[in-house]
Amino acid sequence: MTAITAIRRSLMGIACLSLLFAATVHCRAQDRENLESPVYRVERDDATVQRVALVDPNPPAKDVLPAPPAKQVLDEVPGPAPAPGHPLDTALDQATVARDLIRATIDDYECIVVKQEAIDGELLPREFIAAKVRNRKTENGEIKVPFGVYLNFLRPSSMKGREVVFIEGKNNEKMMAHEGGFKGRLLPSVWLNPNGALAMRGNRYPVTELGVENLCVRLLERAPQMISRETCEVEMIPGAKLNGRICTCFQVIHPIQVAGVVAHKIQVFHDDEYNIPVHYAAYDFPREGESQGQVLESYTYLNVKLNVGLTDADFDPENPNYNF
Repeated sequence: MTAITAIRRSLMGIACLSLLFAATVHCRAQDRENLESPVYRVERDDATVQRVALVDPNPPAKDVLPAPPAKQVLDEVPGPAPAPGHPLDTALDQATVARDLIRATIDDYECIVVKQEAIDGELLPREFIAAKVRNRKTENGEIKVPFGVYLNFLRPSSMKGREVVFIEGKNNEKMMAHEGGFKGRLLPSVWLNPNGALAMRGNRYPVTELGVENLCVRLLERAPQMISRETCEVEMIPGAKLNGRICTCFQVIHPIQVAGVVAHKIQVFHDDEYNIPVHYAAYDFPREGESQGQVLESYTYLNVKLNVGLTDADFDPENPNYNF
């Protein structure tokens, strides 16, 4: 291979600095060594699964019965029946509670995020990313503690060693990143716009939207288009497990494809102890002959450690424990 070819291939590596969705770093040695795919267990017991069908807005006409005699006491006259709730209400209430709880009680956390996304119709391999995340804290509308994230890619091997660091309000709102593996030894660290073409290549969301709080926000933002549809079915399944942790599983299914609906099935695992979402996945509509559609996006938070006391140094590329 000529020197010119080697230089060209090295420069092409810069275009591979695609970064995103994750959460923790400096995990324990056993966490790094046991990077197995997440294990989901949803035991469907008809006695506990709560299935809620959307109320028909135009129910069939019923036989008209004779009006009952007028009541003599006014307070005995029944008022109008309350409007039926939408089947997504329980799941959305849970997301709202989780969002508010995170903002009130969770300062930061470490974890491993397992991410998988389909980009331009191609399902990419699972990524295992260790990360540190610090939540934004505000007071009287002012940011007192800025959002921060540090990512260290563990798998696949082509990404191992890649690092990303970002802190809100500093460095001209840019993130620093460098490649892993052989390319990481050749290419320098670079400052990137989180929403720019290089940073977004191979990613559905920018690094600034990472984390369980943003996951709750995204669910709530997508709710209006789900609620406006009259075809969704909702199931709430208690006792589901994610790598042994007890969760409540919410599933929203659209049996038929309607314009504007983002996915055939959306699945959320809500950790019963931490009261936060720890898994979100959206599936495309099945093609002919398929029982389940392709994964559109999937994010799983494993080995979550809350309120570990992260500081600005954890989001500083000059940190001697990092390799920028």
